[in-house]
Amino acid sequence: ADRYRQIFQHSLEGIFQMAPNGHYLHANPVLAKMLGYRSPEALLASLNGDDRHFYTAQHAERELRSQLEAHGEVRGFCAEVYRQDGTRMWIEQTLRAVHDHGGRLLYYEGSVLDVTKHHSVAAQLHYNAFHDELTGLKNQTWLLEALSEAIARRRQDANWGYGLLFLDLDRFHRINESF
Repeated sequence: ADRYRQIFQHSLEGIFQMAPNGHYLHANPVLAKMLGYRSPEALLASLNGDDRHFYTAQHAERELRSQLEAHGEVRGFCAEVYRQDGTRMWIEQTLRAVHDHGGRLLYYEGSVLDVTKHHSVAAQLHYNAFHDELTGLKNQTWLLEALSEAIARRRQDANWGYGLLFLDLDRFHRINESF
């Protein structure tokens, strides 16, 4: 048992246990630190408090619990959460149900990774793909994607319409080339 406590205490990722009713039972120091709390006990008090606001999107917890109840486990669940100081971060959670020998659900155990940097890089790459580097305006790639979506939607719904405006500016090529 002491060997497993050492793994729990010194893991490189956040680890927790949660009762079937959603009450958090245990958290390791890494998870507390990741979320900006001074101790696992302070984190648990906050997570189990009446006014808890962990996920930034209200539907995230319902979605996670729904997947967990349907499949008994959830892998790679990404969500934005609040840290203790109110700042936001992105996490990736993995959870699984733990049952006794009779098949009765005892608790859920899970791990948490901080994927904020990964999420920020992905968001920046997505932005760069659809915006002009100099002006920040949406680019031709964005236009073609939006036009494809409009055409596809029109095919599904004959009452839905779209329009495309082409604007040609005299000598704009010179301005564009000079920058």
